[in-house]
This record gives sequence, C-alpha cells and structure tokens, in this order.
Amino acid sequence: MTVDTSFSDQSFVLARLLLQPIYREDGPIWETLRQQRDLIAHYFRQIGQELVIDEGEGYAFIRQIEPEAGDGYHVSQEGKRSDTLPRFS
Repeated sequence: MTVDTSFSDQSFVLARLLLQPIYREDGPIWETLRQQRDLIAHYFRQIGQELVIDEGEGYAFIRQIEPEAGDGYHVSQEGKRSDTLPRFS
C-alpha cells in the first residue's frame, strides 16, 4: 500500500494560519496565500474563522467569527463560549 505524502501549497498556508500569522517576508507561502485567498477564506469560513489580510502592512491572520445576536450563544472577546439558553438540572 502506498501513502500519498505530497501536499498542496494551500495546505501549508492553512496549517500555518492555524498556528500563527503569515508575513510578506515569508515569501512563497505569502504568495500562495495571495493567489488562493478565496479558497483559503472559504475553508476558514466553514470552521467559523475569518481570514484577515492586510496587504499594505504585509500580514495575514485568522480570527473567530462572532455570531449574530439571537444565535443562542455568544463568544466573548476572550474566546470563551457562554450559553444564553436555559440549562436543565
């Protein structure tokens, strides 16, 4: 059985953004991010994250999408979830 160990350039961008920001000085990974920004942004939206790219300053990072009011929960600035639905004991 052969295991495919080749990964797309996009997969390295996704993994890196989960750990830390990407900077213009990062060269090829920055260019991949810029070229595939729509696909990368779509991936992160599916897991509740927003891709933020500041071309002028030369960095990109992800942040948690804040739910709209009435969604049943609220994510605080500290990233902790607090339920607004009643709890049953």
